[in-house]
Amino acid sequence: MIPARYLFTLLACVGNMVNLFGRDSLSIGILAIREEASLCQASLSANQTAPSCGSIQWSDSNMAHVLGAFNYGMILTMVCGGPLSDMLGGKYLLLMVTLVSSLCTVLIPVLADSSLPGLITCQVVYGLSGGLVVPALSCMIARWEPRSQRGRLATIIYTGSQFSAVFTALFTGYITYSYNWRLVFYILGCVPLLWVIPWLLLISDNPADSKLISAEEKDLLMRETSTSGLRPRIRDIPFSNILSSGAVWGIIFANIGCSWATMHTSLLLPQFLHQVLLLPIHHNSIISSLPYIGCCLVGLLASCFYTWMTTTMGVAHTAAR
Repeated sequence: MIPARYLFTLLACVGNMVNLFGRDSLSIGILAIREEASLCQASLSANQTAPSCGSIQWSDSNMAHVLGAFNYGMILTMVCGGPLSDMLGGKYLLLMVTLVSSLCTVLIPVLADSSLPGLITCQVVYGLSGGLVVPALSCMIARWEPRSQRGRLATIIYTGSQFSAVFTALFTGYITYSYNWRLVFYILGCVPLLWVIPWLLLISDNPADSKLISAEEKDLLMRETSTSGLRPRIRDIPFSNILSSGAVWGIIFANIGCSWATMHTSLLLPQFLHQVLLLPIHHNSIISSLPYIGCCLVGLLASCFYTWMTTTMGVAHTAAR
């Protein structure tokens, strides 16, 4: 029987992945939206019979607002997501976030044909929910990842974001080229609902409450995790110590640099390939997925190397990092 912590790792990785389907597919899908609008306008200009081209003018500025709207919302809830996860529990918080992300993804084709403010607002709401994914997962990882496997399980879970970028790029390119860009968002908006059932039935916030865990594994996690079963209150969180910590600020600046590079690549690379190199969308999607394939491979290998250094070689965690 598969250990309960590995089942948690698998479903948490998939949960992280499906929550980003709408965001990642839009970076490719918006090219098809703009191209369809341009062809429609060209048909109207040539006095040919054409359907309504919609009310949105897909300028570079409007595209930037739509693509950036997710991050407008995400940056707000990332801050409060940690305390919220500790108070409510990561399981049900991630469940609610997934339902919101599914709804926002399904609404993209509807709003893209009718309302730019509505589409931007939808993406901001999507970002508000998306900002809670990492805090919810971190809360649960602290209880499910033993010290002897520190870094390995968390890396697999967080690599779900790269898996999403690879899958959605290839899927969006193929479906858009072969069928219709609207179908992409309808499918990717419904797929996360398949994840909800096993997550709800098989996963618990705390290993002690799991019905699938063995006595040996429960004893391992009790010995090798140092979290409390009690949920902290807001006033119990040492905000002054956190904000005055040099290590915390070092991690913040490192994440800013990493996020900057990631967002720059994910949002602008498909546009460069489409507008400058004039690649068709199905070829564009293949090339756009390559940086994330590299991220997946390096991340997984680095986690194994980190575990080997700390467990076999006896290197301290700080030095290994």
